[in-house]
Amino acid sequence: MTSPTSTAPAPVRPRFPLIDSCRGIAAITVLLFHVGLVGSYARNGELRSWSDALWIGVPVFFVISGFLLYRPFAAAARTGGRPVAVGRYGLGRFLRIVPAYWAALTFFALTTGLHGVLTADWWKYYGFLQVYADDTVLNGLAVAWTLCVEVTFYIALPLYAVASRRLSLRNEYLFLAALAALSFGFRALTIHDHWGNTLPASFVWFIPGMVLALWTVEPPRFLAALTARSGLCWALALVLVVVAGHLTVLASNALMLIAAPLIVLPALSPSASSIPGRVLSFRPLLWFGSVSYGLYLYHVTLMAWLVDHHGASLGPSPWLSLALVSLVVTTIAAAASWYLLEEPALRLKNLSLPRRRREPAPEPAPVAVPVSAER
Repeated sequence: MTSPTSTAPAPVRPRFPLIDSCRGIAAITVLLFHVGLVGSYARNGELRSWSDALWIGVPVFFVISGFLLYRPFAAAARTGGRPVAVGRYGLGRFLRIVPAYWAALTFFALTTGLHGVLTADWWKYYGFLQVYADDTVLNGLAVAWTLCVEVTFYIALPLYAVASRRLSLRNEYLFLAALAALSFGFRALTIHDHWGNTLPASFVWFIPGMVLALWTVEPPRFLAALTARSGLCWALALVLVVVAGHLTVLASNALMLIAAPLIVLPALSPSASSIPGRVLSFRPLLWFGSVSYGLYLYHVTLMAWLVDHHGASLGPSPWLSLALVSLVVTTIAAAASWYLLEEPALRLKNLSLPRRRREPAPEPAPVAVPVSAER
């Protein structure tokens, strides 16, 4: 029993550990999507429709970011909890994204000669600015356009939190709905332009995650019933994703906007007996999700190298062999990135910017979720 004068340990913020499995699922789908694209196996026919459907991994990543990053801001505003320290928040985001990205970008620029990186425009790629011009948007690491969107979201989120903190919950939902409509409208106008790869056109993907964050802080009445039917959530998401693969890009985006949060929702309050609960609790998938950032950084360039050097033409199915070889090679690279760079870098955020000691406000616990330290 702790004495009144003893020093209590620093409180841990609630975290949703099964989100890592959602990251793992998203990473696998993105890798398989790029197998069809890089290997030119999905340029037409039925395989193209299935390959296009696998793009769902990208919006799932954005939904996860919207949920995890906005929840502390929402909890502070809605429950009077500890305000988010913006300096620590910024440091955490920098350490999570930048060192691993710079390392991957430099490695490939030196070994494969990524177009544009070792030129006078180097600062655009290292500064997450390549998406703002047609001639640079997909240079460097082709997947890094999503990181450019993420970084601008990191900057915009505290500003949004300040703008919305005095809104009632109902008005905040209306505010988010208005922002979603504006963002999707901008996306419709720029869908085939480089501006379609920027935050104004992509903010709509983060909004479902932000709504999920609000739901876990102040749960609506239907949330318990919805999370109790997690299998139905995934079934509906699967149907939407399959249909989306047969539609135009914009119509596909609209369906994926619904499917992505349905994929993430079961991770918030999982039922151990449900199929999603069992899948998300699968330890290899959890581990895979923890190293998924490295896989995201390395998979396309390594995949292109394999295609150029005929390293993925084994067996009767070139698509399958490229998928398997790419998965193995990039998982090794991702594990090295995580254990040698990402995890050590993340430890640094606890060595700087010490927090002022204060009594923490109790966290709301209306939804039964696992609790552990947030990464």
